[in-house]
Amino acid sequence: MFSIGPFHRGRPEFKETEKIKTKYLQSLISRSPFPEEMLRNLTNSVKDVEREAREYYGKPIDYTPDEFVKILLIDGCFIVELFRKDFYTELREEDDPIFTMSCMRQFLFHDLILLENQVPWMVLERLFNFTVDPRHKMPLIELAQDFFGDFFFQSRVLVTLLSKTSSISSMCFENGWFHQLRRKEAT
Repeated sequence: MFSIGPFHRGRPEFKETEKIKTKYLQSLISRSPFPEEMLRNLTNSVKDVEREAREYYGKPIDYTPDEFVKILLIDGCFIVELFRKDFYTELREEDDPIFTMSCMRQFLFHDLILLENQVPWMVLERLFNFTVDPRHKMPLIELAQDFFGDFFFQSRVLVTLLSKTSSISSMCFENGWFHQLRRKEAT
């Protein structure tokens, strides 16, 4: 299971998946010619919206600003890198458990849509925009659509559930994906 966002941080059952998220952050910044500078820029970008990001959560965030920024940075970069690795298979490492263990993707689909497992879309966009690679230009919104596309088609109940969530799922509504999904299911 994965914990995304601030609410279930530090619980023992998430220890192994925290390592995966950190590895994804390292993978993302390692493609930069200046990884340390990239990490600084990403951190500063999240710091710029830290207060606004807190407003996206339904209850208070019990972390200092620096702790909260670190959570958003690691989890946001994980999501961005996950979407990229899902679409651009050449970015995947041979031993990546998310793509080599079939159950991992199912856990991720589920965990990424939970209300308490969210990173504000504006944070994801900032992280994505700082890490765009000229060889991998697909917009974040399309990468997300591609990642969730097959999963959305698998369950009509999921579409109903997502209509009541925020962040990634609200982005889906803003872009009309659920409307498109319902039209496809009707045909």
